[in-house]
Amino acid sequence: MENQLESLAVDANGEYAIAGDHEGNLLLFDLKAGRLLNHAAAHRSWVTAVAINTSSGIALSGSWGQKEPGIRLWRLFDLSPTGVLSDHGPSVEHLALSRDGRWAFSSTRESVAVWNLGERKLIRRYDMPGNSITDIAVTEDRRIVASYLDASIKIWGASGEVRNHLGTLKGHYSPISDIAMRKDGHLVASTARSDPDIALWDVSTGTPCGRLTGHGNGILALTMLPDGKTLVSAGQDKLIIGWDLGAAKELWRLEVNSDQITSLAHMEQESGQLVISGDLNGDVLFWEPHCGKVVGALPRREADKPWRSHPPAVRSLSARPKYGQLLVGTENSVEIWDVASLQRIHVYSSVLPAIYDSHYAVALHCLPDERVVSAFTDGLVLVHHVDSRIEAWTDDVDNVRSFWAGAVGLAASDDGKYLVLATKKKAVQIINMATGQNFAVFIGDSEMLACACSVDASIIAAGDAEGKVHILHRHRSKNDR
Repeated sequence: MENQLESLAVDANGEYAIAGDHEGNLLLFDLKAGRLLNHAAAHRSWVTAVAINTSSGIALSGSWGQKEPGIRLWRLFDLSPTGVLSDHGPSVEHLALSRDGRWAFSSTRESVAVWNLGERKLIRRYDMPGNSITDIAVTEDRRIVASYLDASIKIWGASGEVRNHLGTLKGHYSPISDIAMRKDGHLVASTARSDPDIALWDVSTGTPCGRLTGHGNGILALTMLPDGKTLVSAGQDKLIIGWDLGAAKELWRLEVNSDQITSLAHMEQESGQLVISGDLNGDVLFWEPHCGKVVGALPRREADKPWRSHPPAVRSLSARPKYGQLLVGTENSVEIWDVASLQRIHVYSSVLPAIYDSHYAVALHCLPDERVVSAFTDGLVLVHHVDSRIEAWTDDVDNVRSFWAGAVGLAASDDGKYLVLATKKKAVQIINMATGQNFAVFIGDSEMLACACSVDASIIAAGDAEGKVHILHRHRSKNDR
């Protein structure tokens, strides 16, 4: 038989392969012996997809067009027909089988389907009009990995739930500006650039559990204290407001003399919690979170340009409570300050001198060890040791890694094992910090603008440019304690 082959699948042990050709034939091969075992006329059109499972003794095949809708089942070695999954519809593009042979997975260009082979029953279909699926694969725990023509990948669960995407929460109608999550992962607060309200979400049910109203304009920054009881917000209306999350009510408010608060952070000290704010005027203030009283400020820095009347704008903040330090990302540097003495320890103003004129650290995050993560507006993410004065970045610097991810939001597990990036490439990336490699990637429909995670990063919230909040679940690895 010399017809053109259209599809091919190999069994899990690498012993047998099944192929489909342009004339609608199935061909079974013994790979160890290097010979054709059997063949059968299966379809009236070319065979577009095949799958094989030797442990259960079955094979699947699908064809193109309206002539033969459905997926055909075959007894493996004699290639005799055993049934048809008729609910699939025309044009089967891809097929896969679970390792135990009990579940089948199929796709067209715009949908993915899950089948119970014992009952010959369609369990779930995921319709994705407009997307072009290029291939599917199945993991040992029956998660479906689908790739798309736009270079995105999505992971689905066989039980009918999206395994790594627990839900999409729609409570805003403009791009998400910030997200905060309680450490246990059960409560999420979100806000948007044109929304004066803060939405509260119950992660376990995926439903709204409150709305905090008090700002007169869009809200730009949020920070939640570690006890999960107090939230602080900063808005375009020059207000900073403290909230009691348990009672869903305002605790205090204070109007600040600032063009715009750009960032909020919190730090735990022996004397209690501090909330820290940074603004476009370059000011960094310390607040008592339960009454809204200003208790300190960083010394005002000098203007970096002759035409400026104020220091460089503060774009991001991150605290290192273990060391009593604060990182301040400005328009032309990353500064490290000792909070107790109000002394500046380091200034990283020449990490990438070629880009600093037009790019700045849009997000900062301090890991529990000696490392700092800085995300720049050009898409570069640097990971470096906080006590290393890096004068130039090169590929052979051992304590620096870079990911060209377009990140604008950062979060991390408390132990520093996992870093979460929200990127303008519509992705949420989870980085295994031990290897510097992607642990998992979730692709949404629009730019991801903010993220937060639970204490171990097993639950992640990410907000996008359409005002949606995505709740994601990081599937635990065997190394997780």
